[in-house]
Amino acid sequence: MKRLLSTLLLAVLCCTVFMPSAQAASFSDLQNHWSFQDVKKLVDRGAVGGYPDGTFRPDATITRAEFSKILRQILNLPAVTGSDFADTASHWAGTDIHTLVANNIIVPAEYGRTYGPDTAISRREIAIMLIRAMGLNDDAVSLAGQPTAFTDDAAIADYDKGYLYLAKELGLVGGYEDGRFLPNNNSTRAEACVMLVRLLNLKGLDTDVPQNNSDTTTTTTPTTDQNACQLTLQSTERSARNALGEQYLYANLQLTVHNQNGQAVTVTQNDLKIRVTYESGAQVVAMQPDFSQTIAAQQSKTLNTTVSILLPDNQVATMVLGNKIAKIQTEFTYAGQTYTFEETDTALLHAVQ
Repeated sequence: MKRLLSTLLLAVLCCTVFMPSAQAASFSDLQNHWSFQDVKKLVDRGAVGGYPDGTFRPDATITRAEFSKILRQILNLPAVTGSDFADTASHWAGTDIHTLVANNIIVPAEYGRTYGPDTAISRREIAIMLIRAMGLNDDAVSLAGQPTAFTDDAAIADYDKGYLYLAKELGLVGGYEDGRFLPNNNSTRAEACVMLVRLLNLKGLDTDVPQNNSDTTTTTTPTTDQNACQLTLQSTERSARNALGEQYLYANLQLTVHNQNGQAVTVTQNDLKIRVTYESGAQVVAMQPDFSQTIAAQQSKTLNTTVSILLPDNQVATMVLGNKIAKIQTEFTYAGQTYTFEETDTALLHAVQ
C-alpha cells in the first residue's frame, strides 16, 4: 500500500508540471520572480504548469524526466516508442526520453544502464541537450577542452567544455554574478524555463504564441500605412569584444504608435520582434530590454528601445552561424495586425555588414 501511495503521489506531482494553467500571473510565488517573463511564455504555450496549491515553485529542482518531456514537446518532435534504459521502460516519460535519444539529444552511453529519470537534472546536462537540439553536437565535440570564460572553468570536464563554450557563445546559458557556471548544480525550474525559451528564440520559434492556436489569423498591414505606427533606426554602435571575442551591434530604435481604437492598449517588448537570419539559415530573435507602455484611446506614444544583434565575426559565431547576416525582418504586432518595416530592415542590414 505504501508503495502504491508513493507511486500515485509521484504521478500527481509529475503531472502538475504539465497541467494547464490559465495565467502565469496566477501563481502566488512567481509574479516578482526574475524568471516570470520566460516562465509565462512556456505557460502560455501549455508546456509547463503549476501545482494544485497555486504555486509554480520556480526555485525547486526539475527532474530529467520533466525536462525531457518539456523539451520534446516544445520542439514538436514526433513521439518514438521504445526504451534505452532499464529504468525508463515503464516510466511516464519513457517515450519522451526515448524520442530524445532517437534524435541524438540524449546519448545513452553518457548514463549507462539507467537514466535516473526522477533525479534532478544538472545545469551541464541541460546545456549539452540544448546544443544537440541545435544540431551542433559535432561542433561541440571538436571544441572539447576549449576554455569557456566561466570563472570555474577548471571545474568543467574537458568533454563538456565544447558544449558549454557554444551554449554561452549562443546565449543559451549564462553564469552567476561571480562568473561561475556551476555545471554540476541541479537546475531549478526557473533556470530550465529560461534556457528553453532562449533555445526557442535561437531556433526562430515564436515563444509568445501558444502552439495550438490554429484559430488565430494574422493580417499583414502594408508598410506604407503611416496611420498606425512608424519605426525608425536612430543610431547604431558596435560593442567592444567580450571575453569570448563576441561583438554586438546595438541598434537604437524609435517606435511611434497611434492608438486609433476606442480603448487603451498596452504594447510591450514581446510585440516587437527583430528576426535575424544568418548565412547558415539559423534565425535568432534579437535581444532587447523589457518595456511596457499603455496608450490611451485616440492618443499616440513614442517608445525607444535598443536591440542587440550578435555579429558573426569570431571563430565560433562564424562556425555556427556563417560569416554574415543574410536577412533582418522586423515585425510589430498591434491591434490584431502585424506591421513590417522594410526601410528599417534595410538600414539594419546595412549597419551589420
